[in-house]
Amino acid sequence: MIKTGIVGALSYTGRELLKIFEKHSQAELVYCTSESSGGKTGTFFPFLRNNIHLQKYQTQNAAASCDLIFLALPPGAAHDYVYELTTLKPELKIIDLSGAYRLISPEDFSFYYGFEHRHISLAEKAVYGLCEIYREKIRKAQLITNPGCYPTAALLPLVPLIRKNLVEPKDIIIDAKSGISGKGKKLHEDSLFCELNENSCSYKTGTHQHTPEIERILADNGLGIKVLFSPSVIPLSRGMLSNSYFRSRAPLEKLIETLASFYKNSPFIKIREAGRYPAILDVAGTNQAHINIFEDERTGFFLAVSAIDNLLKGASGQAVQNMNIMYGINETEGLL
Repeated sequence: MIKTGIVGALSYTGRELLKIFEKHSQAELVYCTSESSGGKTGTFFPFLRNNIHLQKYQTQNAAASCDLIFLALPPGAAHDYVYELTTLKPELKIIDLSGAYRLISPEDFSFYYGFEHRHISLAEKAVYGLCEIYREKIRKAQLITNPGCYPTAALLPLVPLIRKNLVEPKDIIIDAKSGISGKGKKLHEDSLFCELNENSCSYKTGTHQHTPEIERILADNGLGIKVLFSPSVIPLSRGMLSNSYFRSRAPLEKLIETLASFYKNSPFIKIREAGRYPAILDVAGTNQAHINIFEDERTGFFLAVSAIDNLLKGASGQAVQNMNIMYGINETEGLL
């Protein structure tokens, strides 16, 4: 059994991890923390069958207790915890769900996250945990930086096409919409029911922290360009729909065939039937990603549409999928 810990167990992503580990046959949850409820024991959520004991986080206790630790924390906290844990116990495996180790440019990190990254050399060693794209690197990894939800939805349809030189190096526009849980539990005025109900708005266009993350992975796969990324929030608890506009000289059939071939052995990726649009309701509560491509002959643009659950395939589900790959377990363990 893999001795597993969750730091930040009462966060939205921590909650999803707790739910997954109720049915994971290869992992034993031995260490859970919460800054607000440390020292308490209980089920905390109605879906939990067993009590969990929450502790205040201590680096030495975490390292001594676990084979692998999930960090379900804001970037500022995860930034230092990862460094402290890897320094104290180099053999410890870590999956960081924050954005603290997704960028390797100190300038980009300071601009998009608002504080100085003091461990860039560690970020350079971290493996980007987009499971279907970097599966072989993940198998050998000690530190996984779990992808953001928006990058997961946008990159899954684009990367296989880029690897086959089927995307023109210009005019990539990503318009993505997320349920409100993507903003986390911290109270924001624009997250209040009266502000969001029957409402939708864009935010952080051009300045969202997932912009350089998307561009980094596109460049790593052969397309070093800038993208226009515009996220929006919609009045749903969970779910994400991403529309990526791009140009290609290939016919639509070739693009769809390329995706189908690339993902033929990926249990969580489903290429929808011709003409069928991926929908949030079809993936909510699952670790699946539904993808399809459409063509606008009038403008010459293609549209890659993808739908995921932002808390599962966009966060905790993908994190457990990463763990499964790291330990040579069936990727679907705990996730079906």
